[in-house]
Amino acid sequence: MARLSAVERESLPEDQRRFFDAVRWIRRHPISGPFIVSMNSSPDMAARIAHLGHYFHARGQGDESILPMRVRGFVSVIGSRALDAPYEWSAWVNWALGAGVSQETVDDVREGRAPRNLTAEDRLVADFCMQLVSGSHRVGDATFKAALEQFGLQALVELIVTIGYFALIALPLNAFEIEMSPDQMRSRKPFAPLPVGGTPWRGDDAPGRALPPISGMSTTPRIPLLAGHDDVAPEHQHFVDRIVLTRGWLSGAFQVLLHSPDVAARIANIGDFVLYHSVLPP
Repeated sequence: MARLSAVERESLPEDQRRFFDAVRWIRRHPISGPFIVSMNSSPDMAARIAHLGHYFHARGQGDESILPMRVRGFVSVIGSRALDAPYEWSAWVNWALGAGVSQETVDDVREGRAPRNLTAEDRLVADFCMQLVSGSHRVGDATFKAALEQFGLQALVELIVTIGYFALIALPLNAFEIEMSPDQMRSRKPFAPLPVGGTPWRGDDAPGRALPPISGMSTTPRIPLLAGHDDVAPEHQHFVDRIVLTRGWLSGAFQVLLHSPDVAARIANIGDFVLYHSVLPP
């Protein structure tokens, strides 16, 4: 049973209703799923998360991510299985099938089997994702190099952020035990639900569980780190300005994320809320 109820627009303070409206407009759907959680805690945060999600799944309003839709669909079912997230599975499995992921692959992932009969690209996506979400949460050199060659820098960054986005929405769903309403279930094609407590397979090249010591990690970045305006195209420099405005500087993850500048700015916007606007103590 869900631990939270949906929030009605009229129950929010008047100055918060614009965030409710923003989420509805971005998603073109009633408030549901993870947005029940974030709307209960902070409508502002809900709108920022919805803005990031729109990049990866625009619901027919235009495709912003350069990562192929089929790859995003595959990542959605891998992430749902790895995180034991039945709501997320229910929300995305038909979309993944519609994007070109085979029923056989979906069934294998649901049952925790290593997917069979994959294309070389899908095998690479499966290995990359499972290495990142299991074991030591590191990606082996061979897998990383192959993914970089297959997708290019921007799409690889977007692949990684897609995995992170599905975790961002799955964990609140799990913690608050949000369930799909009967109306939501009726609006979907029949599908096999995700059994909770399943064990996902591990990637073929997954490193061991122990985290590598800092002294043993490479000091050479795997990709170029971007540091400012001169490192991005002129039409993307406004994203750099937005990140600096919210954070004060460019460093760490944002030197990587800037290979997909729009995504980097949307993540910085969420980070701005966590750092400066959350009710949690610093």
